Amino acid sequence: MKYFLAILLLLSFTANAGQIAKGEVSEVVNLIGSGEVFGVRLSKGSSGVCNSEWIVFRQSNFNGNIESYRFAFSMATTALVSGKQVRIHNYKNDACDGPTFIGLYK
Repeated sequence: MKYFLAILLLLSFTANAGQIAKGEVSEVVNLIGSGEVFGVRLSKGSSGVCNSEWIVFRQSNFNGNIESYRFAFSMATTALVSGKQVRIHNYKNDACDGPTFIGLYK
């Protein structure tokens, strides 16, 4: 019983983190600020807690891995040009500022 409760407690802390948006990219912008930052906005009809918000990717959230940050930017622009759908995840919380994952799908 203790193990079951421990697992439930662990899941409750991570349940709020994860997919924050899913849909078609309508805009990708380079944002002015400290460090490298870009924003993504999804089309109307998208789903998730950030479906109508700017989703802000910050290089600082990628733990110093500039290549992963650049790859995320490349994936966002590829989705915009190709019309592919994306899934965007923030593994820390459900905030629209700070995701570290973007994936394309048909």
